[in-house]
Amino acid sequence: MAIVLGNLLLFGRTLPHFFLSDDFAQIERATRFSLSGLFDIRIGLYRPVPLTVYRLMFKAFGFSPVPFNVLNLLIQIGNSVLVMWLGFRLTRSIAKGFLCGAIFTFHFMHVEPVIWVACLNHLLTAGFLLGALILFDYGGKGRRIWSLALFVLALLSQEAAVVLPLFLLLWLWASSKPVRLRKTVAYFVISLAYLVLRIPSLMVVKGTGAYAMRLGMNVAKNVAFIISSMFFRLNFRELLATWNAHGKGSSAALEVLSSHPLAAILVVVSLACFGIMFWRGGRAVKFGAAWVLCSMLAVIFLVGTGERVTYLPSVGFAMMSGVIILRLKKAPAILAASAVCIYFFTVGFVDSSRWIRASEISEKITGQLAGYITKNPGVRKLYVQGLPDNYKGAYVFRGGTGAAARLISGKKDLQVINIDEEHMEVGEPGAIYLRYVEGRLEQVRRPVHGP
Repeated sequence: MAIVLGNLLLFGRTLPHFFLSDDFAQIERATRFSLSGLFDIRIGLYRPVPLTVYRLMFKAFGFSPVPFNVLNLLIQIGNSVLVMWLGFRLTRSIAKGFLCGAIFTFHFMHVEPVIWVACLNHLLTAGFLLGALILFDYGGKGRRIWSLALFVLALLSQEAAVVLPLFLLLWLWASSKPVRLRKTVAYFVISLAYLVLRIPSLMVVKGTGAYAMRLGMNVAKNVAFIISSMFFRLNFRELLATWNAHGKGSSAALEVLSSHPLAAILVVVSLACFGIMFWRGGRAVKFGAAWVLCSMLAVIFLVGTGERVTYLPSVGFAMMSGVIILRLKKAPAILAASAVCIYFFTVGFVDSSRWIRASEISEKITGQLAGYITKNPGVRKLYVQGLPDNYKGAYVFRGGTGAAARLISGKKDLQVINIDEEHMEVGEPGAIYLRYVEGRLEQVRRPVHGP
């Protein structure tokens, strides 16, 4: 019950908030795919489970964001309970299991994946993987079949699920059970088959986008980002901007270190703390640390990064930190556990405010778009200038404008063109020209020069 109340306390106020950026694009994509398209594994990012959920939710509730937000929160609550249960199974301690679940509940890096509807795939993947691991632990042929089924669902939710066989090996080692590798063979076979089928399709993804792969300093950057985000809430968007502006290599790393000294110090402190916890901790702590490292394998080679990719690694962090804190004597352990939970909750609660504000901006702009489309039923194109990409790092539209306009209008062929230039030429038949000025969309009826 405490885990449920903790999640409601942190995320309850965000339930009415409106759709943002990729939310529109994901929902539109889900409403357009055919049954044959659902099973087309040649798609670059093949995630049919979340797409199916979006499709069913949109058919049932339409353009109302509350049910989508409630679903995300319910999955987050379920995942928190699963982390708590996993901690109990590993340590045989109710207190340690509860603290693991509490840390996972309150971790500030969950604000983006829980509040942002488009992050449903991260929530589902973690839930399916945790369920598969717990059912594997309980043994029995029937449970093993269900475990394999959950593993398949995780793979159909996100590519990162391919690391589950590594988690199983870690679990057999950490739980001091007889290592029967034959029990994991089916999982490795499924992972291998998935990779064989998916790797050619993943090559379709643009080589210059966020899903492009790069080695070298890019890997070091992602490792530092994920591990440091477990301990501190840094301005990663600002750090990433500095990185991208200076070549994305060793020169970029030096520039980040020199221009953001406090962030650099906190990153070093985080890496040192992680290393000490791994070195000094027992099997349960090492299991959590190894979980963090293994779950990073699916994302550390990508050029793009984000807070949402820390969701699965945070399972391991909650395990290792919850166990190591309660190794202290009773009074210090209670104080430390309380301080850590309060710290995570406070940072997360404050951080959620920017997402709430971003959703308010998105709702206002979407309503104005709907108004212009309703007044002009024959419109075929919308030219829009100056829409906000984000609010303090919380995405507002970032490419979701066209999908939003098509969803609210029901016009599948409606085109939305974002104009970044300072000059807007009007006059094309069947088109509306809009500029975002001081929080409002204003229609432009004559050529306008200047921002």
